[in-house]
Amino acid sequence: EDPIYKNFNTIPFASRWLSSAIPDAESYLHSMVKTRQVSEFAILKEHRGAMIAQSEHTILILKDKVIVTTI
Repeated sequence: EDPIYKNFNTIPFASRWLSSAIPDAESYLHSMVKTRQVSEFAILKEHRGAMIAQSEHTILILKDKVIVTTI
């Protein structure tokens, strides 16, 4: 079984998280990206003091409720 799928299924992950699951993580991940088995995205950056998050759903946060728009 693929170690990326086993550990993260289809959720986003950071490349540094692979080091404990895969001996040569950098090389393995590079080959997976090159063969388009894994998609590479830019690192999320934050401004000083800003909150940042990444999730599998899109949500709309209103004053009195939260609406999940991707279900």
